[in-house]
Amino acid sequence: MKNALAFNTVLLWGADILGKGLRFFLVIAVAHLLGDEGLGKYAFAFSFVGLFGIFQDMGIAPYMVREMAKKPGATQKYFSNMFSLKIFFVAGLFLISIAAAYVTQAPDVQLAVLLAAASMSVYYFSILMGNVLQAHEKIPWISFLNLVEQFSTTLLALALLYFGGSLFWLLVGVLIANSITLLFYLFYASKIVKMRLAFDFEFMKEMIRGGLPFWFTTLFSVIYFRVDTVMLSFMAGFDATGWYNAAYRALDALSFIPGAILMAVYPVMSRLSVGNLKELRQLFSKIMYYLFMIGLPIAIGTTLVADRLLPAVYPGSFDPSILVLQIIIWAAPVIFLSSVTGQLLNAIDKAKLFTLTAGIGAGFNVVLNFILIPQYQHVGASIATIITEIIVLIVLFYFAARHSFSFSFLGTFFKPILSGLLMGIMILAISDFHLVLVIPAAAATYFLALIAIRGITREDMKLVLSVLSRSR
Repeated sequence: MKNALAFNTVLLWGADILGKGLRFFLVIAVAHLLGDEGLGKYAFAFSFVGLFGIFQDMGIAPYMVREMAKKPGATQKYFSNMFSLKIFFVAGLFLISIAAAYVTQAPDVQLAVLLAAASMSVYYFSILMGNVLQAHEKIPWISFLNLVEQFSTTLLALALLYFGGSLFWLLVGVLIANSITLLFYLFYASKIVKMRLAFDFEFMKEMIRGGLPFWFTTLFSVIYFRVDTVMLSFMAGFDATGWYNAAYRALDALSFIPGAILMAVYPVMSRLSVGNLKELRQLFSKIMYYLFMIGLPIAIGTTLVADRLLPAVYPGSFDPSILVLQIIIWAAPVIFLSSVTGQLLNAIDKAKLFTLTAGIGAGFNVVLNFILIPQYQHVGASIATIITEIIVLIVLFYFAARHSFSFSFLGTFFKPILSGLLMGIMILAISDFHLVLVIPAAAATYFLALIAIRGITREDMKLVLSVLSRSR
């Protein structure tokens, strides 16, 4: 059991890292081949459709996975009825997206939204097949299919973009790749369920009711992560949208760090929440410490070298992204801490507080973007993002403290902060050297300083490993 868990965790982690790397590479390629406006339109099309994606399953997916895992014999019933509902939901999403784009956008963007909506519609059916695999713990299959999706999307999209030379062909490539991925998902899911529809309306109502709590979390998350790009497109144009997304994708690529750690730690936190709160507090504190220890130097280092790092990755028209990156990268350590605090609330059966916090964050994000984008455009959107993330973290800390998981911020994180300051001084001192030398020298300075002031100890690592091993 332990070996299977470790194997599944490593598989998902590896697939996630590779997938995020390929997506980031695709964004860089789009920036080079289509420029800032082209990247802006590409990002807008998928973010615009994604806003309507909240209606593609009404939160039923996580509910269905949970119920199929509990009652494997009912898998076909859940799948067939959800398959019928999914056709209705996705058709509505597709039509609404197209209608909204037709009213608000120019013809070339209307076509981009049409192709993005078609791609996302296909993708949503792949998710349904993936739900069946997840409920039956077919993690190796899911990992393989994730890689198929990422490789096919990157290769086909780039090939068609390179030879076609336009946003149209890029989106056609994504659509073809998603269709190929769906065929693979259908093949694997058909080993567990039959591809047939069912129309048990009472059962459908039961699924919709069961999915509503999950739907609200999804609703807030979609607004939280998608609305800035859409608002920026409407209020500042596609150039500014491209500049913002060039920097934002770098932040998004880092999300595998807390995701990978929490994938392994969350089940342990859930078990410790029943009768082992002292050990849970220790584990929570240490995971927070280590995530902050990783996130802080990324923020400091990126801020100080962004003016040389970003031009090495993106073409010259993306120079306005430098300031955006220097601002938005500070969301990394904040998001790392928010992720583990949010999962703590889930583990101690306070998921409603996590949902409430996501709603607060979504509301602040919309308001801040309305205030800041008209005056500061892409920079305003980045400021709105970092302020929102800080507000979310403060609220999560408040809820955690109310349930006896409080800690001193400065007392807990003093050593990484001190080591980060020393690293920053080192970067400034050797700023005339090439980045190939500056980056490893900065990393070495940071970790050597941590070791010197006992910011990393064997005892800490032994504590974390012992808790993990005794909780399995």
